[in-house]
Amino acid sequence: MPRVEPFYAIKCNPNPQLVEYLSKLPGIGFDCASQAELSLALNLDTPEDKIIYANPCKGIKHLKFAKEHGIKMMTFDNESELNKIKSVFPDADLVIRIRVEEFGSVCSFKEKFGASLKDAEKLLQVSKNLGLNVIGVSFHVGSGCKNPDAFYYAIKNCRQLFDFAKNELSYEFTLLDLGGGFTDLDKRETGETSLFEKIAASIKEGIDEFFPENPAQDSRLRIIAEPGRYFAAKVFTLAINVSSKKVLSNDSQVISTDEDTCQVEKIMYYVNEGLYSAFNCVIFDHCEPSPSAVFTDGKLQVFDDSFEHVYKSVIWGPTCDGFDCISRELELPHLEVGDWVIFENFGAYTMAASSNFNGLPLTKIHWLN
Repeated sequence: MPRVEPFYAIKCNPNPQLVEYLSKLPGIGFDCASQAELSLALNLDTPEDKIIYANPCKGIKHLKFAKEHGIKMMTFDNESELNKIKSVFPDADLVIRIRVEEFGSVCSFKEKFGASLKDAEKLLQVSKNLGLNVIGVSFHVGSGCKNPDAFYYAIKNCRQLFDFAKNELSYEFTLLDLGGGFTDLDKRETGETSLFEKIAASIKEGIDEFFPENPAQDSRLRIIAEPGRYFAAKVFTLAINVSSKKVLSNDSQVISTDEDTCQVEKIMYYVNEGLYSAFNCVIFDHCEPSPSAVFTDGKLQVFDDSFEHVYKSVIWGPTCDGFDCISRELELPHLEVGDWVIFENFGAYTMAASSNFNGLPLTKIHWLN
């Protein structure tokens, strides 16, 4: 996507080392949703025009902070937001967020954010009446998009609103924001096209068709996107430690765990991460955790066909909440207390939403070169 500038969505994983590393990449920008995220980007000497305040419903304190630090580019999708911006930051450069069809993305946004095309036209009229500067259109097809066509049709809708703004209200839009939804974690065989490559092709087709490069038209058009998990997911691998276990047979606890003398139905493991920490993605991101390896008996064993015995395993988090169950359907070898289970690609929407519930510590991070 040679015409698209990436603005990393900090909410996906605000780890300072990750964000600092990304800030050093050429052409990178940041999608921020709060004062804290704006501060993180600004502290890395990010130019103001490389930051978009992409929360359509902003707190007044956060909006004042954006004004004080010259962050002008921000989204809206309702009239009350326009009135608030008019009173606090009338010189802001506004981007109207529209609601688009998501075609079954993992996490939907269309109910919470975005205006229909009909409502967007009315909001642009309100913006004009208030004397506010609207510079473009944004959308979000939903986090974890599975259907590349969602981007094509969303771009088509943006073209319709660009034309309305120009022809009816004399707005000359200069920004198209493609939002997020990008992933490249799908499995593929050699030679197959990845989901990300399909999404990129759909975006390129939509841009070339509806926003072609033409010196006479859209000559100042800037196109950005807000990838999150695309950058963050593969950076982190999670290792969880077994702190306790129960071996069950017909729902009764087996005191002797000798596999030769008991018929094991399932094993329940209690580990040091759960739904209130890194595995919150099970609830909020519809993740189905699948381990890639275990460290047991003093050696690392990758998941393949080499395990002689596997057992139905239930994985419990460390809190005293009965809801804190990571998985009930994993098949694992017989692990002992102190063993480790490894999960790859665990950097997106995991640690970002962790808490200290039950007084338990947040996930420790160890960087490896």
